[in-house]
Amino acid sequence: MAEGDEDRRGRISEALRRCGFVVLEAATPLEAIVRLQELDPIDLAVVGENVGSTPGSTFLEFVASCFPRVRAQLGSPCPS
Repeated sequence: MAEGDEDRRGRISEALRRCGFVVLEAATPLEAIVRLQELDPIDLAVVGENVGSTPGSTFLEFVASCFPRVRAQLGSPCPS
């Protein structure tokens, strides 16, 4: 879960945990990239509205192009 806002990141991460996901959190693009590179396999990257100062949609495009095996999406994959 990559999201710059700590409160929002915590809420989304908790919702993902309730849906059965093991969640790794990142607050910045660099932190998220390091986690994607070091922790294999990662099946899903959930990107929030902003990752640090980077818009979530921009970071989502980066993840899709640099980590094609990782499914990436903007926002939580489970119902609220």
